[in-house]
Amino acid sequence: MELKKEDKRDAKWGFICSSVGDCKVFHWSHRAKKGSKVSDITEGNIPATKQVRDPGGRLGPYSEEGKPDLRLGTLNSVGLFILSRRNFKVVWTPCDSRDLIIFTSRGVYDNMHPLFLGKGVGELNLPVESWEEAMRDAGYSAALSLWRNSLVEKMVFESGGSTSLLTKRYHYCYVKFGFPLNLYRLRLLAHCMEVTQNLRSYMETNPLSRPPSDHTTYPGNISLRNGIGAFFCLTFRL
Repeated sequence: MELKKEDKRDAKWGFICSSVGDCKVFHWSHRAKKGSKVSDITEGNIPATKQVRDPGGRLGPYSEEGKPDLRLGTLNSVGLFILSRRNFKVVWTPCDSRDLIIFTSRGVYDNMHPLFLGKGVGELNLPVESWEEAMRDAGYSAALSLWRNSLVEKMVFESGGSTSLLTKRYHYCYVKFGFPLNLYRLRLLAHCMEVTQNLRSYMETNPLSRPPSDHTTYPGNISLRNGIGAFFCLTFRL
C-alpha cells in the first residue's frame, strides 16, 4: 500500500497484514539504526498462557461442517456481532523499498525464545525470579519481543549467522547474487534445525515419550510428536 503524503511518516509504503492464528511477522528496516532494525509487527498476538497446540485459529476446514476456525467474536445480548481482538489481528507498519518482511510459524519463533534455548529468565530483564512469574508480568510480551528481535537481527542479518551445512550450500548464491532472499530464510530454518537436534534425536528414538522439559540438555521446541518438527518461513523484499 502506497502511503498518502500526510500519512508517510518518512516512509513511502505501508505493509498491512491480518491473522487469525499464531504466526508472526517481522519487519527488517534498512534505514533503522543497528540494534533496532528488526521489529515484531505482531507483538502481543500470542497470550503467554495459550496452549502450544492451539494455533488460535485456522483458515482451512475445521468444524464438522467444513467451516474455518475463525473465533472472531460472539453475539451479544441484543444479537450484535462483537469482533474479538484476541483471535483476529490486523496490523500495519510504514516501510521502504529494500525493507524485508519475514513470516514465521510457531515452529520457528518458539526456537527464538530464551526459555526454549535453555537460558534463564534474567535474559528479559524483568523484576521476576522464574519463567512462571515472567509470563504473568505486564511487561513480558514487550521484553520477549525486544529479545527475539535482537536475536533475529544478529542471527540473520549480521555477519556470522548460522554456519550449518544448510546455509553453506547456498554460499555460492550469496557470493554471486548478493544476499538473496533464500539465505535469510535458510538461516532461520538452519537455526531451528541446529537448536532442536538433540530434542529431535530423542523423540525419534522415544516416539511414545513426552518431549523432555530440560531445555538446557534438549533445547528448542518442536510442534510434532514424531520428532521431525514443523518449521515454516517466508520472506519477501519490498
